[in-house]
Amino acid sequence: MKKYITFLLLSVTLTAFSQDTLTIYYKKNEKETKKINKSEYYRKYIHNDDKYIFQEFLTKSNQLVQESEILSLDPIIENGVTTYFDKVSKQIIAKGFYQNGLISDKWIYQSENGYDTVYYTTEDVNYLPDSSHFKQETYMIVENMPFFNYKKNSKQKRNVLDKKIMQLIESGSIQDNHEKYVDIQREIMELNRNSFENYVDDHLFFPIRAKKKKIRAIVYVQFIINEKGKAVETNVIRSVDKDLDKEAIRLVNSMPAWIPGIQRGKNVRVSTTVGIKFDLK
Repeated sequence: MKKYITFLLLSVTLTAFSQDTLTIYYKKNEKETKKINKSEYYRKYIHNDDKYIFQEFLTKSNQLVQESEILSLDPIIENGVTTYFDKVSKQIIAKGFYQNGLISDKWIYQSENGYDTVYYTTEDVNYLPDSSHFKQETYMIVENMPFFNYKKNSKQKRNVLDKKIMQLIESGSIQDNHEKYVDIQREIMELNRNSFENYVDDHLFFPIRAKKKKIRAIVYVQFIINEKGKAVETNVIRSVDKDLDKEAIRLVNSMPAWIPGIQRGKNVRVSTTVGIKFDLK
């Protein structure tokens, strides 16, 4: 209800000023000010036909840094196309779509090679413990753990570790050498972790809205490596920021296939958890 009241008030305000634009100036601490020379930036709220547009400018340079279609003013809820501009070069640094305030659909990000395109799911993010149960039989530890051989740089190390495990299994001495078995499994998990971190370094895009807010966080994600090595049933364990959650889910769901886990000679589903670090560099 609040968003409709907000727009009603905006419409009344615009009518009172006999124009289609309302301009408000803000200090660095995001508080409104009537003193233009004391302001850090200003925002224009524009009613254009059936759309409401939000624009943000730097006061000193009058440089446009953001333009968004919006659904609500207080709080601002983006809904539609949003474009972000670099305050120095004036070039587009990111452009994409928000749906009811959530990052969605196609986005382009400025990169060293021009622009990269990524796609975000339009579906809601699943969170634990809301989705804590597995849909099918799923293991935590198996004889041969899933293997993420990104860029194929750790296959030889993994082969050596697999041979050690098979020797323990074939000799029937896992119980007598439990600590050794656990240490080998830890080494395998470390190989997976290193490969996944390399994948994240190559493919992560820091959502621009979270970047502007200077949010630093680690998003923990649980997923299943199924019998074909595909990541399925992806869930965020703890939410830090909705945009970061969406990017974390996108990264996991876009991964190349893993080598699936094996138990008693058969490919099985194995639960895996990773932490995806968002850091301002």
